[in-house]
Amino acid sequence: MTDLWQQSSGDFDNVFQQPVDVRDLFVNWHAPSSAYGVTIGRRAFPDNPALDGDSQQGAGFTIKFPTETTLDLTVMNRWIKYSTTNYDAWGITGWRNVNAVHLKAGDAFLAVSAQLPLGPHLRVSPFVNYQEAVLGVYGATIDLSLPVSTWPLTAHTNAPSEDTGSTRWTSELILAYYQNRFPSAFAPEYEDVWSGRIHSGIKGQDFSAGIGVFWIGHGSLDTGAGLFADFDPLQEDDLYPYNDQNNAHLFYIDGSITLGKIRLQPALGIGRNDAIGRDSVELDLFFSYPLSKRIDLAGYLVRVDFSGEEPPNYTKIGTSISYNF
Repeated sequence: MTDLWQQSSGDFDNVFQQPVDVRDLFVNWHAPSSAYGVTIGRRAFPDNPALDGDSQQGAGFTIKFPTETTLDLTVMNRWIKYSTTNYDAWGITGWRNVNAVHLKAGDAFLAVSAQLPLGPHLRVSPFVNYQEAVLGVYGATIDLSLPVSTWPLTAHTNAPSEDTGSTRWTSELILAYYQNRFPSAFAPEYEDVWSGRIHSGIKGQDFSAGIGVFWIGHGSLDTGAGLFADFDPLQEDDLYPYNDQNNAHLFYIDGSITLGKIRLQPALGIGRNDAIGRDSVELDLFFSYPLSKRIDLAGYLVRVDFSGEEPPNYTKIGTSISYNF
């Protein structure tokens, strides 16, 4: 990456802390039956809501059972939080060791997840993340997806209602228990914390609309330490948590719509962090537009307002033009 223009001195270096990055470099092997496989190197390993990073370095083992159940086990020693050249000003942060959290942190990060389909519409995905002397996270995601019939179109006719096949009602529940494993010498005030998110809405080929709530329980804890992550739903979510201070909740609505070639994805969140006595309102708007078969224009606008003087209100705007080879 090369600095062509920046509004203030240091803006470019804050976003692109490294000029280049090798995000994917790995070898993998799969059994002839594809029932199991091994991957070693750098890549985005199987994700779960409490795992951070655009890419991780380590070794992963995958088992696929005849029942369509999948089990993934990954051990990682390095990771990179952001490795993009997109419009969102996240940039390239550079690779770091997982034990950089503090002097006593474990040298390896373990992530285990499974995909358990329970019929055609329900799926349960338990997960465990663990690092010695940092955190243990134990949780699950439950996804429900139901087809939506054409009842609005047939309610006043004698025609039978049929499944459109493309419009579905989807609901998601995420629950996670963050177990504090920091040595008391480093963080004597840290406690265990529960967190969760519920979202439900309708999704079609050219539109979606939903409503949800995210919460994190009372207790001081860095739930985003190192490779661990929160699963807050909006782009910024500054108060959820805020400097390890939890006891917060956020209500939000989101959606998407395609109008011709342009695609819009708006979201609005209203929340409060009771640990610091602050409210926030966040508006996100993302757009994408294909300028040609190979050139795409995309961007976003984020506006965040807080109830107090700290943190300050702000607006973020970003755009990008990408060429697809």
